[in-house]
Amino acid sequence: MNRRRSRDFGALTEAQIRANRIEPRRVDASGLLRPAEPKRMVDLLDAIQQVEEAAKGERSFLHRRG
Repeated sequence: MNRRRSRDFGALTEAQIRANRIEPRRVDASGLLRPAEPKRMVDLLDAIQQVEEAAKGERSFLHRRG
C-alpha cells in the first residue's frame, strides 16, 4: 500500500509570503453576532445560584474539605 507524502503547508505558505502572493483576509463577524440584550436581575441571580449549586454538589470536588 503506497501512502502519499503529506504536503508541507508551512513551506508552501512561506514561499507564497516571500513571493508576495498571499492577500490578507478579513472576516466581518458583525452579522453573526446579536446585540446584547439587557438581562433581568432575577435571571442573573438564578444563574449565580445554579453555578453555586453545581460547584457545591455531590459530584463536585469543591464541597470536600480536608
